[in-house]
Amino acid sequence: MNIVLNKQVIILILFNFIIASFILGQDIFLLERPGTVKNHKYYVNDFVKVKTILPDTVFSGKIVEIRDSSIVLDYANEVFIKNIDIFYQGRKGFGFLQQLFLMSGGAYLFLLTINGVISADNGEINKIPFIVAGSLIVAGIAIIPLKTKKIKMEDKKWRVKILKF
Repeated sequence: MNIVLNKQVIILILFNFIIASFILGQDIFLLERPGTVKNHKYYVNDFVKVKTILPDTVFSGKIVEIRDSSIVLDYANEVFIKNIDIFYQGRKGFGFLQQLFLMSGGAYLFLLTINGVISADNGEINKIPFIVAGSLIVAGIAIIPLKTKKIKMEDKKWRVKILKF
Protein backbone atom coordinates (compact mmCIF):
# COMPACT_ATOMS: atom_id res chain seq x y z
CA MET A 1 0.00 0.00 0.00
CA ASN A 2 1.61 3.14 -1.20
CA ILE A 3 0.60 6.39 0.51
CA VAL A 4 1.20 9.56 -1.40
CA LEU A 5 1.20 12.68 0.75
CA ASN A 6 0.60 15.92 -1.01
CA LYS A 7 1.38 19.36 0.36
CA GLN A 8 -2.08 19.95 1.81
CA VAL A 9 -2.06 16.77 3.87
CA ILE A 10 1.44 17.50 5.20
CA ILE A 11 0.48 21.06 6.13
CA LEU A 12 -2.68 19.80 7.85
CA ILE A 13 -0.73 17.25 9.89
CA LEU A 14 1.89 19.82 10.94
CA PHE A 15 -0.82 22.33 11.81
CA ASN A 16 -2.56 19.78 14.03
CA PHE A 17 0.69 18.99 15.87
CA ILE A 18 1.39 22.69 16.42
CA ILE A 19 -2.12 23.42 17.68
CA ALA A 20 -2.08 20.33 19.92
CA SER A 21 1.19 21.41 21.51
CA PHE A 22 -0.28 24.81 22.38
CA ILE A 23 -3.65 23.54 23.57
CA LEU A 24 -2.49 20.60 25.64
CA GLY A 25 -0.83 21.65 28.84
CA GLN A 26 -2.40 25.09 28.96
CA ASP A 27 -3.55 25.92 32.47
CA ILE A 28 -6.21 28.59 32.73
CA PHE A 29 -6.81 31.04 35.57
CA LEU A 30 -10.54 31.63 35.26
CA LEU A 31 -12.63 34.45 36.67
CA GLU A 32 -16.28 33.52 36.28
CA ARG A 33 -19.73 34.55 37.32
CA PRO A 34 -21.67 31.40 38.29
CA GLY A 35 -24.94 30.84 36.48
CA THR A 36 -24.02 33.08 33.55
CA VAL A 37 -21.75 32.89 30.55
CA LYS A 38 -19.55 35.74 31.79
CA ASN A 39 -16.00 34.59 32.31
CA HIS A 40 -12.52 35.90 31.76
CA LYS A 41 -9.62 33.59 31.02
CA TYR A 42 -6.06 34.39 31.94
CA TYR A 43 -3.06 32.40 30.76
CA VAL A 44 0.65 32.44 31.53
CA ASN A 45 2.21 35.86 30.70
CA ASP A 46 -1.11 37.70 31.17
CA PHE A 47 -1.12 40.69 33.53
CA VAL A 48 -3.37 40.45 36.60
CA LYS A 49 -3.93 42.54 39.71
CA VAL A 50 -5.51 41.04 42.84
CA LYS A 51 -6.05 41.97 46.48
CA THR A 52 -5.77 39.21 49.07
CA ILE A 53 -7.51 38.73 52.40
CA LEU A 54 -4.84 37.44 54.78
CA PRO A 55 -1.85 39.67 54.09
CA ASP A 56 -4.16 42.56 53.13
CA THR A 57 -2.03 43.58 50.14
CA VAL A 58 -2.39 44.13 46.42
CA PHE A 59 -0.34 41.93 44.11
CA SER A 60 0.07 42.70 40.44
CA GLY A 61 2.21 41.38 37.64
CA LYS A 62 2.45 38.81 34.92
CA ILE A 63 1.38 35.26 35.63
CA VAL A 64 4.52 33.15 35.54
CA GLU A 65 3.06 29.84 36.64
CA ILE A 66 -0.41 28.46 37.30
CA ARG A 67 -0.36 25.78 40.00
CA ASP A 68 -3.13 23.60 41.42
CA SER A 69 -4.42 26.14 43.94
CA SER A 70 -2.32 29.25 43.34
CA ILE A 71 -0.73 31.50 40.77
CA VAL A 72 2.80 32.87 40.79
CA LEU A 73 3.24 36.52 39.82
CA ASP A 74 6.56 37.89 38.55
CA TYR A 75 8.58 34.97 40.01
CA ALA A 76 8.15 36.52 43.46
CA ASN A 77 4.60 36.33 44.79
CA GLU A 78 2.49 33.20 45.14
CA VAL A 79 -1.19 34.06 45.49
CA PHE A 80 -3.58 31.33 46.64
CA ILE A 81 -6.99 31.53 44.98
CA LYS A 82 -8.83 31.00 48.28
CA ASN A 83 -7.23 34.22 49.61
CA ILE A 84 -8.27 36.46 46.70
CA ASP A 85 -10.71 39.11 47.89
CA ILE A 86 -10.81 41.62 45.01
CA PHE A 87 -9.84 41.12 41.39
CA TYR A 88 -8.94 44.27 39.48
CA GLN A 89 -9.85 44.10 35.81
CA GLY A 90 -8.67 46.66 33.31
CA ARG A 91 -11.11 48.44 31.05
CA LYS A 92 -9.62 49.02 27.63
CA GLY A 93 -12.16 51.63 26.50
CA PHE A 94 -11.49 53.96 29.42
CA GLY A 95 -7.74 53.52 28.97
CA PHE A 96 -8.08 54.54 25.33
CA LEU A 97 -10.20 57.58 26.27
CA GLN A 98 -7.67 58.61 28.90
CA GLN A 99 -4.82 58.49 26.40
CA LEU A 100 -6.92 60.31 23.81
CA PHE A 101 -7.82 63.15 26.19
CA LEU A 102 -4.32 63.53 27.63
CA MET A 103 -2.58 63.42 24.25
CA SER A 104 -5.03 65.74 22.50
CA GLY A 105 -5.07 68.20 25.42
CA GLY A 106 -1.29 68.21 25.65
CA ALA A 107 -0.86 68.61 21.89
CA TYR A 108 -3.44 71.41 21.78
CA LEU A 109 -1.74 73.20 24.68
CA PHE A 110 1.64 72.81 22.97
CA LEU A 111 0.28 74.23 19.71
CA LEU A 112 -1.35 77.15 21.53
CA THR A 113 1.92 77.95 23.26
CA ILE A 114 3.96 77.78 20.04
CA ASN A 115 1.33 79.84 18.21
CA GLY A 116 1.38 82.46 20.96
CA VAL A 117 5.18 82.73 20.76
CA ILE A 118 5.26 82.99 16.96
CA SER A 119 2.32 85.30 16.34
CA ALA A 120 2.35 88.99 17.09
CA ASP A 121 -0.97 89.70 18.82
CA ASN A 122 0.38 92.62 20.85
CA GLY A 123 0.37 90.53 24.02
CA GLU A 124 -3.33 89.67 23.87
CA ILE A 125 -4.04 86.09 24.83
CA ASN A 126 -7.36 84.41 24.17
CA LYS A 127 -8.13 82.38 27.29
CA ILE A 128 -10.83 80.13 25.84
CA PRO A 129 -8.49 77.77 23.92
CA PHE A 130 -6.36 77.33 27.06
CA ILE A 131 -9.51 76.45 29.02
CA VAL A 132 -10.40 73.85 26.38
CA ALA A 133 -6.89 72.34 26.46
CA GLY A 134 -6.88 72.32 30.26
CA SER A 135 -10.29 70.68 30.45
CA LEU A 136 -9.14 67.95 28.04
CA ILE A 137 -6.17 67.23 30.28
CA VAL A 138 -8.33 67.28 33.43
CA ALA A 139 -10.83 64.90 31.77
CA GLY A 140 -7.96 62.52 31.02
CA ILE A 141 -6.83 62.66 34.65
CA ALA A 142 -10.41 62.20 35.91
CA ILE A 143 -10.75 58.96 33.93
CA ILE A 144 -7.89 57.30 35.86
CA PRO A 145 -10.13 55.76 38.59
CA LEU A 146 -12.49 54.40 35.93
CA LYS A 147 -9.76 52.40 34.17
CA THR A 148 -9.94 49.49 36.59
CA LYS A 149 -13.06 47.61 37.63
CA LYS A 150 -13.15 46.07 41.11
CA ILE A 151 -14.67 42.60 41.14
CA LYS A 152 -15.34 41.51 44.74
CA MET A 153 -15.34 37.84 45.65
CA GLU A 154 -17.01 38.25 49.05
CA ASP A 155 -20.57 38.45 47.77
CA LYS A 156 -20.17 35.16 45.84
CA LYS A 157 -21.27 36.75 42.56
CA TRP A 158 -17.83 36.07 41.11
CA ARG A 159 -15.33 33.30 41.76
CA VAL A 160 -11.89 32.31 40.59
CA LYS A 161 -10.89 28.84 39.46
CA ILE A 162 -7.89 27.13 38.00
CA LEU A 163 -8.53 24.79 35.12
CA LYS A 164 -5.87 22.16 34.50
CA PHE A 165 -5.66 20.45 31.13
